[in-house]
Amino acid sequence: MATASKKLYDSIQEYDDLNRLLEESETESNYLECKAHTSPKVNHDTKIHLAKGISGFSNSEGGVYMIGVDAPNHPQSDADVLTEIVPIANVDLYAKRISNVVPQFTTRADFDSIEYKTIKKDKEKRGVLLIHVPSTKSDPVQSLLDQKFYFRSGDKFVYAPFEVIKRLFAASESPDLHLDLSDQDIEYKDPNYEIPIVVMNYSSAIGENCVVQIEVLEYSKYIKVASKGLHDVSHINKGKRIYTSSLTEVVHKGLGINIGSLIVQMGNKKKFQFQITIFANKMVSRVVDITCSLMKKKCTILSVNEKLNL
Repeated sequence: MATASKKLYDSIQEYDDLNRLLEESETESNYLECKAHTSPKVNHDTKIHLAKGISGFSNSEGGVYMIGVDAPNHPQSDADVLTEIVPIANVDLYAKRISNVVPQFTTRADFDSIEYKTIKKDKEKRGVLLIHVPSTKSDPVQSLLDQKFYFRSGDKFVYAPFEVIKRLFAASESPDLHLDLSDQDIEYKDPNYEIPIVVMNYSSAIGENCVVQIEVLEYSKYIKVASKGLHDVSHINKGKRIYTSSLTEVVHKGLGINIGSLIVQMGNKKKFQFQITIFANKMVSRVVDITCSLMKKKCTILSVNEKLNL
């Protein structure tokens, strides 16, 4: 199954695809990092950023490092929004230089899994470099420039302390539970939308003692919020609408388990936002923020952002 980062990487083939990201106000996320380096020189700052990026994406869910696109912080949303293409001069030469020196930045057994491609406008030599860094399947990846381990949390590369590293090194013994949701899974049953909550395990380690918590954000702005198969614990979380589910069965690799559904009637509000936290034995809990567009019987998932709950 293609990861979110791999899908993004493969979806960008032409300059128009970059413009589409800008038009849609795409933001940096758990699997996208942007830098605006106009010079084809691989300077010290570039090396520092790349070392963090390769370490952070490798130790998380993988990601796309996009060089040649500016993503400043937007004060209203507090998100780093892609706003401008800042093409790199002679981008093909730049890509070759980067691919040649990347093995010097981090510890990694197989650099062949990292992908590179350049996106140029017409016949220009200037362009944007995309680097896809997959998640590591073995030991965590360390930056050799500062001797630190990083992981991706939201839109930041975060230094991982010793206790987290111990868990990362034991990754083969840990389950890897995620929310499994697509546009097609959401059903419109007039006048309600039904959103199934499915948990999938991507690790060979069995998921045991799994607990899932779902919080509906700004719940009072919807006509109706309810659940099917979930336990409502809002009465002990004043001012919040929270549901939980405790799985009695174990979750095996590749097995998706439907733990219940959210039922929502939208009213005037067009976007539905909720947050899921997934807990399991021997796994660092994971927080997933989801924003859906539910209008005119059409269901579209606008964003899914994951981060480790440390």
